[in-house]
Amino acid sequence: MQLDIDYKYLAAHSFRFLLDPVLQAQVWRLGMKNMQILPAHRQRNQLKKPTWIIIMVSLVSLFLVCAYVYPPHNSAACYVFSSHGCKALQNWLPPSPTRELSDDEIYSRVVIRDILDMPPTISVNPKIAFLFLTPGALPFEKLWDKFFQGNEGRFSVYVHASKDKPLHFSRYFINREIRSNKVDWGKISMVDAERRLLANALKDPENQQFVLLSDSCIPLRSFNYVYNYLMYTNVSFVDCFEDPGPHGSGRYSENMLPEVEKKDFRKGSQWFTMKRQHAVIIMADSLYYSKFRDYCRPGMEKNRNCYSDEHYLPTFFYMLDPSGIANWSVTHVDWSEGKWHPKSYTAQDITLQLMKNITSIIESVHVTSAEKKETQTRPCMWNGNEPSAVVKRLALYIGLNAPQDWLLFSRGRATGKESNEGEANRSKLVFRLIHRDSIPSPVYLHADDIRAPLVPRTGSLFLVNFSIGEPPLPQLLALDTGSSLIWVQSPVYKPETSSTYTKLSCDSNYRCINYYNHSSYCSQEYECTYNINYADESSNKGILALEKFTFMTSSGGIYEIPDQVFGCGLDSRGSVSRLSGVLGLQPLNQYSLVSRVGKRFSYCIGNISDPSYMYNQLILGDGAVFEGNSTPMRIRGGHYAVRLEGITMGDRQLNINQQEFDFNVLIDSGSTLTILHRSVFEQLKEEVMNLLDGVLQPVRLKSAGERPCYWGNLVRDLKGFPLVTLQLAEGTDLDLDVEGMFRRVNDNFFCMAVDVSKDDYNVIGIFVQQYYNIGFDFNAMRVSFQRTECELLED
Repeated sequence: MQLDIDYKYLAAHSFRFLLDPVLQAQVWRLGMKNMQILPAHRQRNQLKKPTWIIIMVSLVSLFLVCAYVYPPHNSAACYVFSSHGCKALQNWLPPSPTRELSDDEIYSRVVIRDILDMPPTISVNPKIAFLFLTPGALPFEKLWDKFFQGNEGRFSVYVHASKDKPLHFSRYFINREIRSNKVDWGKISMVDAERRLLANALKDPENQQFVLLSDSCIPLRSFNYVYNYLMYTNVSFVDCFEDPGPHGSGRYSENMLPEVEKKDFRKGSQWFTMKRQHAVIIMADSLYYSKFRDYCRPGMEKNRNCYSDEHYLPTFFYMLDPSGIANWSVTHVDWSEGKWHPKSYTAQDITLQLMKNITSIIESVHVTSAEKKETQTRPCMWNGNEPSAVVKRLALYIGLNAPQDWLLFSRGRATGKESNEGEANRSKLVFRLIHRDSIPSPVYLHADDIRAPLVPRTGSLFLVNFSIGEPPLPQLLALDTGSSLIWVQSPVYKPETSSTYTKLSCDSNYRCINYYNHSSYCSQEYECTYNINYADESSNKGILALEKFTFMTSSGGIYEIPDQVFGCGLDSRGSVSRLSGVLGLQPLNQYSLVSRVGKRFSYCIGNISDPSYMYNQLILGDGAVFEGNSTPMRIRGGHYAVRLEGITMGDRQLNINQQEFDFNVLIDSGSTLTILHRSVFEQLKEEVMNLLDGVLQPVRLKSAGERPCYWGNLVRDLKGFPLVTLQLAEGTDLDLDVEGMFRRVNDNFFCMAVDVSKDDYNVIGIFVQQYYNIGFDFNAMRVSFQRTECELLED
């Protein structure tokens, strides 16, 4: 078969497509699937000399040569060549010519690369080494003592006192001084002291993270926050930026050649936090260290000053492992006064608002020393992710103007007095919700719960930590607003070891209590038993009993609830067998937990896709956060139910039958997906497919059922996707952005997070609830929704 193609016509229209932005926009606009770029085929005589091919080949060749000579310097430009970024082009083009390394460089880089390529050391008890660099006394030792209390075995302390041996009152600092030498400001002796601290800390193989602090630093967060933040990271926090001015590149000396070139000379804050591998390569380095020792010091030639502590580590890591550092410091230092030393704070300066302002910074800002004072602003990345609530400063350089007795540490912040809520607020019970996929979770699995559900229905994502019995035994139970019973697996909880455990007999005042989602009956032994079945055919049965529950209050005290009814699980089958138990949050009678603490509770969920997000929280009792718009609720089938009056997608109002959604929409923290009646599900599905099928490649995933799935990146490929809004009664709206509307299955594809209902109920799942604080008031029979960042709710 012969193809008769008009090459001139094709070339002309091809160039028109490349040059016409209107035509391009038409093609890539979401929803346009079968648009014809070219008119219908016409019969023309074949050209004997397809000169346009020669022109096109020449242009493409010129384009690639230019890209090779002038490679793109930002990730956005890389997508001109490949959707996979610069790596595809770099792998295809020949490597750019580089200078020949000296023997010393080869020796050094081979050792350093070998260390970096080694798998991280696995420690049974990983610790953080806190390295204090001080002339003598530690004025904030009392504050650090409170910071360390209760966390023995998870940290180490090392003190380098360059002038006077300090007198300590805290047991954590006694006999923790290392051999110390004199330290001169701005000289290599400062780097020597840092290396000396690292060397002593590396002797302990359990030290996995290393934090350099001065005598003027205070913690901004609790120990648990700092510990989890650093142990979950895969980078070191070393500040690093390019300053073309006199206080940056102007300090460079050509005597550092050939190993250190001016284009690689960097600057940054002295205060670092680094992982063990990086600490080891600093110990292994002598080549680059010697360059800064010899040619970076105050009073160099031509009145040039160079300060090793500001340049050695930033330059070293930029040259040898640039992707291994975060390019910002977790210690906040205020240089806004433009002096040679950072700003010092007084006692009056240290307010709660100041602490919140500092801990909410998500950008790294540097002002160059060039004549124009250029401001460089970059997002603070954490494990390669975009800025979010998890990107936080952990310490503050405060100076020496705040008296040590004034600062007391309470719940991860500095305050003017001890936090003491007293008996009036003792029912404010605050729990940190533990993500199911976080490392501390005992049910941590790599499998996605679409294929391997961990709890009833589509999988609870959050666990609650409290203690049961006497002596108190810690438990991690799955949070579930759709359950009315609290139950615990007996292999995890051993009733025979508790002095406060009492089986619930059939003739007790409590009787055998029946709940909506489980049955209770009197056994032959005259004991109240229960049997609970879930929709995924998993089940749990056991004995109803009374036990003491112990909680930590927001002030750090202990709150005990005696004789709490709960289920002692003896036989678990299916998905629930992998749980320690379930914390049901329905106040259906006077014996339920929620009823006993005030018939109010609230929880706040942040970014579900980030298991290390640390501000997910549950509050029981009078301290529950009940803010934002509220809507009436009812109890239906053992669930909290609200009325849905409409759904919009962008500017389009979907057609729904309001009778089907009249107090028939359940708020369920134990359900991952949102579930809607088929008529509405089909409309949403059709809208999604109309928008995405012509742009992204569909994926058929058996476990996803009827939900559409696509190859692509959830954040990058769905920019501009229309907002979906659930319109509840009395003007309360729930907005579903792309993170609520879709769920990332893995790095390669994602699926719609809305499924079709297989019974009479609709469900608002946990993905819709992220970035919301949701308050339940059983006295007023209302539920409130407030879109917020969960850390803003902390006291």
